[in-house]
Amino acid sequence: MRDILLDRLRCDLVGPYAEDEVLTARPSDVYLTGILWPRETRMGAEEDERLGLSGAGESETDGGGEEEEVSLAGLVRPCSAGVSFAARAAEGNAELDVTVRFAIYEPVTGSEVEKGRRRPCAPTHGMATPGA
Repeated sequence: MRDILLDRLRCDLVGPYAEDEVLTARPSDVYLTGILWPRETRMGAEEDERLGLSGAGESETDGGGEEEEVSLAGLVRPCSAGVSFAARAAEGNAELDVTVRFAIYEPVTGSEVEKGRRRPCAPTHGMATPGA
């Protein structure tokens, strides 16, 4: 049961549902996490979903009044991801095995509906050395 739940969460949050899927919506509308954008990509006004802000523990019934709204338009989308961890090497030897999977959704031409076809990419091997 645990494996089924984890697999379902992975599909719903990050995707893909199928290796060769074709989406009829933007990947950001289908999946909740795991999307990286080109540098300096900003959210457009058409995608503005305002965030409500209220003080911790306040509610409208507490006399806190209306929530203040913050526009998302103009915010920079995420363009990088990182992982932090600590490890203890046994006898001075350490080994790290990392698997990276990603894809690019390319427009499907000749379709009446805007679609994006998933194209899996193979990451380059090797690691950057600090200071290199």
